[in-house]
Amino acid sequence: ATWAYCAKSVTYLVAWSLVSGLIILLNNWIMHYDGFPFPITLSATGPLCSWAIAALLVLSGHTRLERRVTFRTWVLHIFPIGVFTAITYAAGNELYMFLSVSFIQMMKSLSPIVVLFLLVVFRLDVITYPKLGGVLLMTVG
Repeated sequence: ATWAYCAKSVTYLVAWSLVSGLIILLNNWIMHYDGFPFPITLSATGPLCSWAIAALLVLSGHTRLERRVTFRTWVLHIFPIGVFTAITYAAGNELYMFLSVSFIQMMKSLSPIVVLFLLVVFRLDVITYPKLGGVLLMTVG
């Protein structure tokens, strides 16, 4: 990879990290200090905006779809991911009503360990020292 490619990747990674942290703090502020009592609605605004921007990019011709998705593929592959993502968003924002931001972030940092554990349990992956080291590095920070 070239220097420009690496610099661009790092820039996007830093921007994503900052914005995702700010969204957590903003959601917490909206629910606790503004008294917005609908965490699921608040969670739905992000994916709704993402969908609207993606639809505009496709409809304007700026982005071209590479292939068509059949209804069967949508039902078997895309819809379940959307449902579980929605449940994750809803449950995640609901937690802000009961737990502190710092505790929730600490629990989220354990996600890579849980994912690796489940992949091994369901025999979808095997543990290697480099993989385990990478997961522990991500978890510890």
